[in-house]
Amino acid sequence: MKTGEKKFDEFEELVLELDMARILFAEEEEEEEEARIVVSIKDITERKRAEEALRESEERFRTLCENSPVGLYRTTPDGRIHLANPALVRMLGCSSFDDFSTRNLEKNGFEPSYPRAQFVEIIEKDGEVKGLESAWKRRDGTIIFVRESARAIRDSQAKILYYDGTVEDITERKQAEEEIRKKNAELETFVYMASHDLKNPAISIQGFCSLLMKNHKEDLNEKALFYIQRMQANASLMINLLEDLVDVARIGRIEDKKTEISVQAVIESVWAGASMSFATQNVEFVSPENLPKLFYSEKRLYQIFYNLLSNALKFRDEERKTKVEIGHREDKDNYTFFVRDNGIGIEQKYHNKIFESFSRLKDIRSEGTGIGLAIVKKIVEANQGKVWVESQKGAGSTFYFTIPKNVTS
Repeated sequence: MKTGEKKFDEFEELVLELDMARILFAEEEEEEEEARIVVSIKDITERKRAEEALRESEERFRTLCENSPVGLYRTTPDGRIHLANPALVRMLGCSSFDDFSTRNLEKNGFEPSYPRAQFVEIIEKDGEVKGLESAWKRRDGTIIFVRESARAIRDSQAKILYYDGTVEDITERKQAEEEIRKKNAELETFVYMASHDLKNPAISIQGFCSLLMKNHKEDLNEKALFYIQRMQANASLMINLLEDLVDVARIGRIEDKKTEISVQAVIESVWAGASMSFATQNVEFVSPENLPKLFYSEKRLYQIFYNLLSNALKFRDEERKTKVEIGHREDKDNYTFFVRDNGIGIEQKYHNKIFESFSRLKDIRSEGTGIGLAIVKKIVEANQGKVWVESQKGAGSTFYFTIPKNVTS
């Protein structure tokens, strides 16, 4: 008896595999030789299709890596490089992957500005690092700034085999940010100087006007007294404007001292201050007693409520009794406060514009610096909150702002 095997690769559209072939020969005395072939076949079409799909996927991945503008790498936990795409090779000033792959990120010149131990600690704890910004040194010694993300790849025993990561060159962005920082610093210095230099003459004007009113009031006619009063009012407006400009320059740049404060106490203080600045005899003021305590800057919270309350009193509807209501609601993430009035209202097309500095609605006359709502917006956003208005012309306005709970504890 003899045995033989033969394989077939493809038969038309059906791919066949010869799993086993045996040729059996039986020889018997005085009988003709008889040959029998036993064949076993298996359909492997799906397997072949899967192999082809895998090959195409690997090819797409290879093309993506080679053409990606973002650096891609694979390293061992000790920093030895197994894979680096062309973008990362160029980013670090190497001529080829072979040149690059002989190096270790930490031991051969590409020193990130963060300690390697910090990177390892984060990735071993969380399994990944997201958006870690640092400075890297290129082959020629120049410094680039990068944003790095990576994740740990582990075996079945949870041992880290290697890190897969991405590196984005953010040098231009960092340079632009630094340039903006310098310009802001220059602008802030200019604002301080201008405020100081301009406030002194305004204060002098106020002083001379007060002396005229005190010592020569009997010598002045009604028109002269009116002019002096207007001079005093405009000098006060200029002083307030200069103080607001300095405040706008400071908000978000200098960290405010935060303590636990009572919102109820702040609002009572705001209403007392508003009552001295505005005619509030014919104003119904509503404020609940269940307002929360917050960890916030008392000065900034006072500014928010004072500017919103002042806005409501400035733009009241003279044809009806003014009503101003303060309230709040909360969810698991935010406190949301509101200041609601029944004043003249604002057309929807101006809802965003009113939060811009020096923004005034053309058809509404009011005294003020035009910076109040811009200050509110800057304070709220500097503390990761949001501010907006809901209003219709002739139907009053409701201003909302949020304070995230994660910045109040």
